[in-house]
Amino acid sequence: MQDSAIETNRNAVAGAPQSEEAMQQVPAVLSPPVLCCYVNPSKRIQVVRLSHLSEGEWEHILFPAQQFMFEAPPEAMLEVYKSPTLSVTPPEYIPCHGLRVQTD
Repeated sequence: MQDSAIETNRNAVAGAPQSEEAMQQVPAVLSPPVLCCYVNPSKRIQVVRLSHLSEGEWEHILFPAQQFMFEAPPEAMLEVYKSPTLSVTPPEYIPCHGLRVQTD
């Protein structure tokens, strides 16, 4: 299962850069959460943030090659900050439906 989660993550990241406009298009009513997985593919620490949740938002620090599993609505977006300072470069937005773990 871990290999499929990592492959799902790689596929999502490859076509993932989303604009801030895409982040604003999250619907008001969200679907039930699904299990998601993101792996930091870089050699740097990343900060990931998930917002637009009914219970607020959260941030998590990921070290290089660290795998992070979480639950989120498929419509939500994971913000990935690759710069040491969050304000230097804009985040990459990855749709959570692309990070979904295949459990079949």
